[in-house]
Amino acid sequence: MPPKSTQYPLIVQATAMPGKADVRREVKDVFSNPVFCFTSTWQLIETVKHPDIAGYESMVYETIENPDIVMESTLHDAAAIFETTGTGPYGRDLPVVVNYDDPKYTLGNTRGTLTTAYDRDIRRYPKPNIGKVLYSKKKGSQK
Repeated sequence: MPPKSTQYPLIVQATAMPGKADVRREVKDVFSNPVFCFTSTWQLIETVKHPDIAGYESMVYETIENPDIVMESTLHDAAAIFETTGTGPYGRDLPVVVNYDDPKYTLGNTRGTLTTAYDRDIRRYPKPNIGKVLYSKKKGSQK
């Protein structure tokens, strides 16, 4: 089991999935990978990390299944940021971070884990850790 973070002791990595009993929901991403959300992770997101996201759980799943855009993370080579425009708190964009077991997640055949979700507030997050665009709904295809 990976070491626990001292700041967020319940963070779950995709490679150390909790038992089936903790699975809150499973959805498919635009790359056809199953993405798991665990009860412990969601509780951490809505009570500790980003309490303003409470009440947006169904929109988080919708963002993974039907994003406007998917971008690579610059913090982790096996992570992606799924985003919908104007669907988060206060009408802000809704980024959702998913960690995958395999850095080649755009090819499918791996699994992901919801890591976090938050509202895009440029005052709180002036420099997001976002890389190149991997998918755009406007273009309707993967890059």
